[in-house]
Amino acid sequence: MGWDSVKGAAAKQQIRGRLQRYPQRFFKGVVLGMILVITFGCFTPLLAQSHTRIAQAIQAQVSPATPDGDEAAGDEMSEDRAPKPPPPPVIPTDISTHWAADCIRELSLQRAIPINKQKQFQPDEPATWVAITDMLNLNFPTAGAYGGASAAETALNLPSAVNVLYSYPSQYYEPERAVTRAEAVTALTAKMELPYVARTNAMLTASLIDGSEVPAYGREGVASALAGGVLVNYPEPQRFEGNRSITRGEVAALVCKARTESDLRSTIPPEWVARPQALPEQLQPDSELRGVWLTNIDSEVLFSRENLADAIQRLKAMNINTLYPAVWNSGYPLFPSPTAERILGEKQRLWP
Repeated sequence: MGWDSVKGAAAKQQIRGRLQRYPQRFFKGVVLGMILVITFGCFTPLLAQSHTRIAQAIQAQVSPATPDGDEAAGDEMSEDRAPKPPPPPVIPTDISTHWAADCIRELSLQRAIPINKQKQFQPDEPATWVAITDMLNLNFPTAGAYGGASAAETALNLPSAVNVLYSYPSQYYEPERAVTRAEAVTALTAKMELPYVARTNAMLTASLIDGSEVPAYGREGVASALAGGVLVNYPEPQRFEGNRSITRGEVAALVCKARTESDLRSTIPPEWVARPQALPEQLQPDSELRGVWLTNIDSEVLFSRENLADAIQRLKAMNINTLYPAVWNSGYPLFPSPTAERILGEKQRLWP
C-alpha cells in the first residue's frame, strides 16, 4: 500500500469519528437546556416573591400603618375610600380677655394665625418679624418675591419692587427682633399692595396726634393704611405710637380689618380705626412749566445747528415751553470757553 493510500484511509477514519460524535454533543446540549429551564422555572416564583416583598416594604415606609391599628400596610387602598377630614381648628385658650378676642377667634377658625402646641396665641406678646410674616403670608398669599428683593421683601413674598417697603433699610430686618408698629403697618400695606398717598406728611400730621413722630421709613406705609381705612389703633384711634413694639394681638386686629371678608372686618368696631382728615385744597399755579433736558449723551441734537433747530420745532409742537441744555459734561464745557482753554488746554469738547 502506498503512502497516499495510507493518508486517505486515515482521513476517512477521522471524518467517520467526527460524525459519530455529533449526535452525542446534540443530546448533551438538549439535556443541559432542559436542566436550565427546570432550574429557572423553580427560582422564578422565589424571585417574584422577593420583588413583591421589597415593593411592600417600600410602600410601608411611604404610607405607614395608621396609629388606630388599621392593617393597611401592604394592602391596596380602595379607590373609593374617602380621605380623612382635617382636624377641627384650634381656638386659642388665652384670648378670652383680650380686646381683639372676636377677631383672633375668627382667624383661628380659618387657620390663619399660628398657634403653639399649648393651644395658645399669646396675644399680648411682642410680635417678631417671623410672627408677622407668618400671619401676613397666611392671610395674603402671593406666589413669590421678585428678583433682587431685600430680606424683608423676600420673607413677605412681595412680587413687585413697587411697594412701600422698598426703601426699608435692609439692616433693620432681623427675624427674631420685636417689630415696631410702624414696621408692621408698612409690611401690611406692602402685602396688601395699597396705593401711595400723594401728600403723605400732610395727611399724617393732620390725622394723627403723633403723626409727626412716624419714622421716615414707615411714613408712606402708615399713610396708605390710614387712607385705606385699615389703621387699627386701640384704644385711641388717632394716636399711632409708631415706635412702640406691636403685639401679636394688634397684628391680628390689623389683619382682620385688612381682609375683605365681612365676618372678619366686622370683628373690629369702627371706633378703633383711625380716620383720615380731609386736607385743604392745594393751590394751582397760574402757568405750567413743561421742560426737557438737552444733552450730548445718546442724542445728536447738539451736534449741528440744523439738528438743534429741528429738535426745538418738535418740542414746541409737543407743548414743551422750557429747555435745559447741558453746558458741561465729562469734565469739559460744551461751548467755547476762554477760561476752560486757559485752565484745561481745550476751550470746547463736544463728542457724540
